[in-house]
Amino acid sequence: MKRYFECNKSKLRLIKGTGVIAKNRNGLCSAMLESIALNKSRVFYKLYFLIIASLLIFIIFLGSVDENLREFFIQEDGIVENLSVIGYFACVFFIFRAFGSEAEKFWDFMILLSFLAMRELDFHNRFTSMSVTKTSFFTSNQIPLAQKIFVIFCGFPILYCIVRILRNHYRSFIISVKKLEPSAVCILTGLAFIFISLFLDGLTRKMLAFNIDVDPVITGVAESAEEVLELGIPIMFAMSLKPFFDIKKRAAFPSTSPPHIP
Repeated sequence: MKRYFECNKSKLRLIKGTGVIAKNRNGLCSAMLESIALNKSRVFYKLYFLIIASLLIFIIFLGSVDENLREFFIQEDGIVENLSVIGYFACVFFIFRAFGSEAEKFWDFMILLSFLAMRELDFHNRFTSMSVTKTSFFTSNQIPLAQKIFVIFCGFPILYCIVRILRNHYRSFIISVKKLEPSAVCILTGLAFIFISLFLDGLTRKMLAFNIDVDPVITGVAESAEEVLELGIPIMFAMSLKPFFDIKKRAAFPSTSPPHIP
C-alpha cells in the first residue's frame, strides 16, 4: 500500500490508504531535521579537521626544508602572503554570495576583512617610517603630526567596526560556541590563529628581551607557523560561511530539503 509523509506547520502525518496517523511535529519531524543537521555537522567537521591537519603538515614541512625553499614560500609578498590576501577578499565576495541583497547588513565585517587584507599587504608600515600598530608611532617626535592624524582618521572606522561587531554579535557568538555550531567554531579558530600568529611574529626578538636565545630551528618553525596560520585565518572565516551557503542551496533546490507540504 502506498505510504508517504506529509509535513505542514503543525503536524506530521503518515497516510496509509484511508487511515491517518497523526504525529506531533515536535516529535518525528524534529528528529528528522536534527538527524539531517547532525549529518551535515559531521561532514563539516571532517573538512574542518582536514584543513587544520593540512596547515600543521605545511608548517612542519616548511620548518624542515632548506632555508632558501622556506623563504620562497614565506617571504614578504611571497606565495603564502599573497594567498592570505586573496583569502580575505574572497571572504568579502562569499558574504555577497551567501547573503545576496542582505549582505549590506554585514558591512562592518567586510570592512574589517578588507583591513586584514591590507595589513597582509603591509599597509601598516609600507607608507610610513614606522609601523602604525606600535605605540611609539604616536609618541615619537620623528613622526610628522600630519601622519599621526591621518592614521587616527583611518583607524577610527576600524575601531568602530570592532565595537559594533562585539555589541551586536558577542552574546550570540558565545552561545553558538558553547553549542559547537560549525560557523562559530571556525570564527573562534580564526581568531585564535590571529593571536597565535601575533605572538610568533618576531619571537626571537621578543625572547631576547628576556635574555633567552632561541635555536635557529625553532626560529624557522616559528616563522613558518606565523605565515601559515595567517593563511589559515581567512580559510577559517571562509569556512564559517559554508552553512549559510547550504541554507541558500536548500532554498534554491527544495527537493534537497526535509519533506515539506505548503
